[in-house]
Amino acid sequence: HTSGATGLICDRLGVGNLATLITSQFAARPLIVQMLGYARGNSRGGQESSIGYIILSCLERSLDRSQVPWIAQFEQLLAKNNQYENFCAFVAETTASDGDTRQWNEIRNDAALAHPLLVQGLHKFLPRTHKSLELAVGSVRLAEQKKFEPEEVVRRLVNEAKAIHPQKGRLLVCLDEVRLYLGDNLDRITELQVLAEKVKSVGLG
Repeated sequence: HTSGATGLICDRLGVGNLATLITSQFAARPLIVQMLGYARGNSRGGQESSIGYIILSCLERSLDRSQVPWIAQFEQLLAKNNQYENFCAFVAETTASDGDTRQWNEIRNDAALAHPLLVQGLHKFLPRTHKSLELAVGSVRLAEQKKFEPEEVVRRLVNEAKAIHPQKGRLLVCLDEVRLYLGDNLDRITELQVLAEKVKSVGLG
């Protein structure tokens, strides 16, 4: 049978009476990053193997967007302007004219395939901010090269928590196999420490 996580944990800890209090005070959603150890020794670039990038990737995937954070940002922008569905239809039509019909959700996790379609789509559906293809190309390139700093990652998590509920919303981030991921990589250890500090200060814990 289905059992709520909060009630189960409180019962295990012997404080079952707190479950009702907690669930009435907070509206929470878990974000579980599994197999973090696989990122250790990854051949991908430093940005894609950073803890901030991995967390954002997991978050966007849980929201049914591209697992590539910068692509997900453009998806969010298109959706905010009520153009996402039109963009998806445009992708299908454009790839069909090339003789290989592809749906956006099939290619959105592949930056090489998504890049040219995003450029065309931004120019077509958001012409006020992307008045030319050159501007769209520049915008996409900047997004690709952008490094997600810990504070920005935490602010993104905070915004998602507020989307759950403005005051009671909580996003619980659980990282699996952190020790394997960190190894003896000082850069990763430092990034995780900074991220934890930002969760405490910017994310209020």
